[in-house]
Order: sequence, then C-alpha cells, then structure tokens
Amino acid sequence: LSLKPELVGSVSKDGKKKKRHRAAVLDLELREEVNAVVEIVKDSYVVLSVPEYNHAIGFAPLMDYNSQLLPQHHYDNGQCITVVVGSIPSSDPSGRLILLPKGSAQDSNISSSKRAKKKSDYKVGSLVEAEIIDIKPLEVILKFGVNLHGRIHITEVLEEDCSEHPFSKLKIGQKVHARIVAQAEHSAKTGRNLKWELSIKPSLLKADLEESTASEAELNHSINDIIRAYVVKVDAEWVWLTVSRKVMAHLFILDSSVEPSELKEFQQRYSVGQAVKGRIIGVNREKRLLRLKAFDNQCMLENIDDTQKTVSSIAEHTKEGDVIGGRIQRILPGVGGLVIQIGPHLHGRVHYTEIVDLWVPEPLSGIHEGQFVKCKVLAVSRQAEGSVRVDLSLRSRKLDDSTTCAPRFEKINDLCPGTEVKGYVKNVNPKGCFIMLSRMVEARIILSNLSDEYVENPQKDFSVGMLVQGRVLSAEPLSGKVEVSLRKSTGSKSQKLDDVSYSDLHVGDIVDGQVKRVESYGLFVTIKSSELVCYCPFESASVYQ
Repeated sequence: LSLKPELVGSVSKDGKKKKRHRAAVLDLELREEVNAVVEIVKDSYVVLSVPEYNHAIGFAPLMDYNSQLLPQHHYDNGQCITVVVGSIPSSDPSGRLILLPKGSAQDSNISSSKRAKKKSDYKVGSLVEAEIIDIKPLEVILKFGVNLHGRIHITEVLEEDCSEHPFSKLKIGQKVHARIVAQAEHSAKTGRNLKWELSIKPSLLKADLEESTASEAELNHSINDIIRAYVVKVDAEWVWLTVSRKVMAHLFILDSSVEPSELKEFQQRYSVGQAVKGRIIGVNREKRLLRLKAFDNQCMLENIDDTQKTVSSIAEHTKEGDVIGGRIQRILPGVGGLVIQIGPHLHGRVHYTEIVDLWVPEPLSGIHEGQFVKCKVLAVSRQAEGSVRVDLSLRSRKLDDSTTCAPRFEKINDLCPGTEVKGYVKNVNPKGCFIMLSRMVEARIILSNLSDEYVENPQKDFSVGMLVQGRVLSAEPLSGKVEVSLRKSTGSKSQKLDDVSYSDLHVGDIVDGQVKRVESYGLFVTIKSSELVCYCPFESASVYQ
C-alpha cells in the first residue's frame, strides 16, 4: 500500500480505479522514453510510478538475460530515472506495465534490425575506428561500432624492432584505427564480451585484407632467435612472458643474469607488462612455449661455433667460455669442491682449486649452500653413461680472462724440474701423499720428501685440504706422473748425489752427517751433501750412548 497523496489522488472517488489506470497506461507507446520515480526496491525488480501518465504503476527488472554479467544497478526510493516502455498490458486484468531502465534497454534485443545489421558487418580482417576505454598492463580495451568491445594485445601495437613501450603513446579516450585479427573468447573477469581481437601494428594496417587474415599465428620461432616478450607473471624461480596472443615463453632465474646481486633480487627486477629481450634456447611446439635466456653479448650467433653447438644442445646451450649465473647446491666433503646449479635440470662441478683466485688455506671460507655465484664454463663433455659433465670456475680473475691470477698448471708439459708449485693435499698414506696442483694435474710426494725433518705420522702432520708449497722433482707427460718435494734444501735429488756418491766412499773415511733416526739397535745418519743414509750399530758407536 501507499499513502502518498499523488498516488491516492490519482484514483477517482467513485472507485473506478481500474478503468482510470488502464486509460492512462494505454496512452503510452512501445519503446517510448519516460521519466519515472522509484517507489519500492525489491530483490529482483523495482516498482515505479510515471508522473506524466497519472502516476501509472509499472515494474522494472533489476537484471535480464542480456545484462546479467553487467554490474547490477542500485536504486533508492524516490529516485528519478529514465525508463523505456518494454511492454504495455493488455485488457487482461493481470497484465502489467513493464519498464526497462534506459541503459539496459539499449543492451536488450529490442534493437532495430538496422542496428543488428551493423553488428554483423564486422569480420576478421575488417578495419575499424575504435576508442580506448581502458589501458591495462598487457592489453588495451576499446569500444567500436554499436556497443561492441575488443582488445589490443600488448604484442599487437608495435613492430618487433621497436624499443619503446607499446602503450607509452596511448591514452584513454584516444581514437585509433585498428584491424580485426581474430574473435576473442568471452571474458568473465571483466564482465564484458570481448568479441574481437584487434591490432594496430603499422604493417597490419597497411596490409591487404587477404594477407592479414592469412597471418594467423604459427609457431615459427627457432633456437637462437632473438625476441622481445612481455612479463605476465613472476614466481620464485620463473618469469612467464607473452610473445604473441598465442605463444608464451618462460625465463629461468639463473638465465636472467650472471651477476649474483641481480639473481638475489630476481622477483623485484620484473613487473607485469615489462619488456624482456632474450635468446630462444628451447622450443616446445606442442605447448607453444619457448624458453628464453636474457639477452647479452654472449647471445650473438657468431660466438657459437659448430663444435660447441653439438655439445651445448646436450647441456642446455651451455658452451665452453660462457660466463653464467649459478647457485651453490652442495658443498662436497673434504676437497670434493662444489656442485653448482646452472639450469632447471643441469648442474656443474667446481674443482677445489677453482674456487678462489689466490692460494689460500681455506678456499671454502664464506661459501654456503644456496649462494648465487658467477661462474665460467671451463669444459662441457659427455660422459660414457650419456650424462653431461660441466666443469666450472669461480675464480673472478679467470672470469675476466686476467693474466695476473695465480697460476694453475693444467698440463704436465708446463712443469719442469725445479718449478715452484702450490697445491692442496688430496689424500695421505704412510708412504706419502698426493696433492692437487690444478683440476687437471696431481702430484705425488714420497715420505722422504715431505719435510727436511723426520715425519713420524704423515696423516697427522698433513691433513686433507692443507695448502703446501714445494718444487717439482720430475714430470713425465707420457705416464702422467709428477714428483714434488716439500723439502726446503736446494737442488734436486740427482744434483745432491753428484756431490757425494756411493763410489766416493772408502773404508776408513771420516765423514760428517746428521742423525736421521734413533733405534734401539743403532743410529741412521744422513751423510752431509748427499742423500746417502748410513747405519751405525750401537756397539760401534758407543760414544753416542
């Protein structure tokens, strides 16, 4: 019920409400626009009165089939709105006056046949004039024609060789000429039916109709192509990018840079819509997915020779001489070195002598698992079982190809008797030890050459990983054997034997010597200026007792 005077006064005093009300309603015309006042707001409809027609009562739905995905309008009691007459009641007493809000009426099927014809005139390849109504990070929303909407993908604005941001010169309200390139799928997120995919690429706007319609995306990308893509999403270890409307790409964290500081801030370096230039290192044609490596000077094709191409395809396009980013996955015990992750499923090894530039007692100091590092690929090879071995170096001077870094003898031919060398103890046994001069060369030190002094327990005095310095006694390239002495006395063993040899000694000679070892049964004495050791029983050396 209503007690509003204007509504009560619209009814005749003789009680002929139906007749008076029906006469006012019949004066309305179908699709006529009138002003109405909101009287009651219900869940799915509103009750309206039309002052111009004796406050005739009508009903307007809050939602219909054509506008169900649009934001629902909210009305208040007493609000004045413009409505369109949707249906006039017949003589049946149960008939009602149906009114449609003006915006909803434009979207409904009461459009004229002329309007429907305009909608059907557009097709793939047509040129349209559209107005920009929204700019998002990866697309521009436009309207054109009669209540038609479309979008321009971020890759459909500029040609591939342009460096500026595609949306930098676009603004809301701007009119543009675009070509329809495809029908878009319905977008439930925006609430609009984005019927058309548009493009404003200069090359497409100038192309003939047949050429533009025949250019539907084929995955024609190949390994080592340089492309530009735009960030869609960033997660912990991958950046997902769009290359075109139907082709995606992804960039692994370790392929994004070689600098540890940049790898540490991986997620902060990328934002949605950002342009990324990269080299294709993988193509999945079934999923229409590319894998990229961030573009740098190493991506130039002339830096990849035929020999390296074969091996790099095994090792995910990693080749000898590359400077790449890595992450320490494991620190091996003893002098095992490091295991470095350099790809989603690829790891390399860093030899114990390739961790730091200088010969230091603790090369693993400051190294921890999960740390990002900059490495240089020393070698890529296939193992007998089919796996790939990648040898890496973390030595910063080697990364810069510096000639001033501490030398590492990687060939036995580079060694000659008397050469001063340094190395780390690899293993120790009662007869001596082995040391690592580099990742390629190891040397043996026999017990008598471990020190000028007597060494009673080599395992105690020479621990694994200990840094030692000595000189080369012999190097045999054919057998691969290298002998080193840690004794500080000058000259090689052969030179000392030349001073006093066994043939120089005669019965009755008096010689000087140094006690080497004392046993319960006598002494062992090293004769001065020689490597000769003599035995003196206590019965003939009672003076020493």
